[in-house]
Amino acid sequence: KKNKVTHKYIHRIVAETFLNNQNNIFYTSGLTCAIEMAKLSKSKVFVTGGNLNMRSFSVNGMDGLRCLEKVNFDVAFIGVTRYAKDTGFTCESLEDCELKRKAIERSKKVIVLMDSSKVERKGTYTICDLDQVDVLISDSLLSDSFKQECEKRGLSVY
Repeated sequence: KKNKVTHKYIHRIVAETFLNNQNNIFYTSGLTCAIEMAKLSKSKVFVTGGNLNMRSFSVNGMDGLRCLEKVNFDVAFIGVTRYAKDTGFTCESLEDCELKRKAIERSKKVIVLMDSSKVERKGTYTICDLDQVDVLISDSLLSDSFKQECEKRGLSVY
């Protein structure tokens, strides 16, 4: 139940704050997240080719990477599996990691979606560090020290 509440909260914050006047939006891996965000933004949905990850329902692989090399995004919404100070934001799939890195590289603004249970947990593949993110959207349980670290580095925290 907590995840459903957290996801609803995150989607509402995103819709109210970040989806106005955005033309090209990258949605992170996860079919549920992408569908909900697309509904809220009423934006055109662009799907890359590649392999379907049956665990996360994301599409990844070389076809997706090649496709992203030609797209310029206004904003990228990046979901992460974990965050630790020495590893940054991480995920557990190399293919997802590479796709997210490319989207970050091709985006004007980067927004990470992460619930508080993922903080101070090391993951396998580093997507990016705090310095590459503009906004962090999470639940209300983020520690004050982590929020202060984010704000010290110029991130807005919601």
